[in-house]
Amino acid sequence: MKHWWQSKTLWLNGLVAMLLLAEKNITALQGTLPDHVVRELIFFLPIINMWLRLVTKDGLSITPPSTPSNSPNNEADHE
Repeated sequence: MKHWWQSKTLWLNGLVAMLLLAEKNITALQGTLPDHVVRELIFFLPIINMWLRLVTKDGLSITPPSTPSNSPNNEADHE
């Protein structure tokens, strides 16, 4: 398990969401992203998410992963 903040998928989705929300809700930024860029993001984001899911090896954890003290791989058990 890895921490949630180590997830490339979550970072990508968060950054795209912030970019689109900022562009649509901040008057000074409106029109900054051409319509074709928004359409491309809508098209490619799910594809990139699927690719990231395929290359992901670890699950996510909101809390830090615990390390069991009585693990069979613990060196103290093998002495």
